[in-house]
Amino acid sequence: MGRSLKTLFKREHSEETSNPSDNRAFSQVAEVYLSRRRLLQTGAVAGAAATFPFLLKPENALAKAVSSVSGNLGKATALGFTSLPVSTEDTVIVPEGYIAKPLYKWGDATGLAGNQPVFKTDGSNTTEEQAAQAGMHHDGMAWFSLPQGGHSVDHGLLAMNHEYIDNGLLFKDGDANWSADKALKGQKRNGRVGH
Repeated sequence: MGRSLKTLFKREHSEETSNPSDNRAFSQVAEVYLSRRRLLQTGAVAGAAATFPFLLKPENALAKAVSSVSGNLGKATALGFTSLPVSTEDTVIVPEGYIAKPLYKWGDATGLAGNQPVFKTDGSNTTEEQAAQAGMHHDGMAWFSLPQGGHSVDHGLLAMNHEYIDNGLLFKDGDANWSADKALKGQKRNGRVGH
C-alpha cells in the first residue's frame, strides 16, 4: 500500500518552516487572554485569528485588537469594532479597518508542478483536473501539528473539509446523463483532505 501520509510528510517536509515570523504563537496568546469571561469577549477575535492568520499582520485592525486586549486584562472591553447591519448583498462585508481575503477557493490548483490545471467556471474540468484542484463548499478546517503528537504552531498540516458538491455547478449538464465518471468527479471535489 506504500508509506503512510505521516511518514511521507514528515520525511519530505521535516525542515520547512511555515511561519518564520517573530510573532507570538497563537497558543501563547490564547493562554494569556482566555478565561471563561474573556472567552465570550474575545471568542470572535480568537476564532478569526485561528481561521485567518493573515489578519494578524501588524497593519491589520485584528492584530491591533488582539494587542489592545493585553493592556486590559480583568477589565470588561468590547470587541473593538462596530456591528454590521444585516445585508442581502452577495459579498463579504467587514467593519471599517478590517480586511477580508480568500485564503483558498474552489478550483485553486493543488497539484504538483506540471499538474495544475486551470479552473473552468463552466463545469467542464475533467475528473483528473478536478483531482488536482480545491474542492467546493468548505465548512471546516483543522491544524495538525507535526511531528504528530507535538504542539508546533509553525509546522503542521492544515486539513480542510469539503462538505458537499453542487451538481449544477460541477457538471456542464447538472444532474442529466449521470455516469460513473460524474460520481468519481464528485468524489474528487469532495475528497480533498489535506493541503
